[in-house]
Parts: sequence; C-alpha cells; structure tokens
Amino acid sequence: MSDLYLDDQSLWDLAAEVIGKGGLFELRARGHCMYPSIADGDLVALGPIRAGGPLPGEVVLARTNSGLRLHRVISAGEVLRLRGDADPGPAETVEPGNVCGRVVAVRVPLQTKCLRRLRALAGAFVRKSNNWIRRS
Repeated sequence: MSDLYLDDQSLWDLAAEVIGKGGLFELRARGHCMYPSIADGDLVALGPIRAGGPLPGEVVLARTNSGLRLHRVISAGEVLRLRGDADPGPAETVEPGNVCGRVVAVRVPLQTKCLRRLRALAGAFVRKSNNWIRRS
C-alpha cells in the first residue's frame, strides 16, 4: 500500500469523520517530537477520545496554532496542555474541540525495525571493539 499525502485540513476532516463514526484512523508519523514513544515513520492508529475527554498521559491528534500535532496530554481541564515527549519547550494549549483522536496503537514498519536493530548491533560491536583495543 502506498502513502496518501493530505494537507492538514483534509487530514483533519478525514480523521474526524472516521474516528467520529467509531473507526480507527491510521497515519504515518512525521517528525521527532514524540521520540522515543513514536518515531518518524511509525504507523499510528487513532481511536475515539474517551467520554469525559483526553486524560493526562494520552497522545492525541490535535489542531494547534502550528498545525496538526501528535502530542502527549500534560494536563486536562477547560483547556488541554500538550507537549511532544522530545520537546523541551513550553506546552501548547488547545481547546478540547481541537482534538479528534487518541493514539491506541503504534506499529513500527519492518524495515525500520531492521534498521534500528542493525544500528544497535553496530553500536554494540563498536563498544566491544573499543574495549578490546584498550586491553591490547
């Protein structure tokens, strides 16, 4: 299956319609703000928000001043405070109506899994080699 690229508004409308009917909406994450929970290229499934709104700790698809974001809910109330896991900056605030789904699953594509494993093995090999060279 190939990727379909949509502008923010079209993506929001489609996700809201699918999730609003109780379905799951899958998209490919782009960027590094949610690393290591969600990496660039991971497939993310979004489901409906629980009754009562998103809970702190959940990752949601939100419409912010800077565009659509997959961010973690830091606090919930009249407004939601959101932040990416890898983002040291201040949390963004959004109205609950600007959230249309919560992350219910993250799938790492097989090629990405293989590359991550190879990097880990290469790193372990380099560390072992450095230890061996120091002992010689």
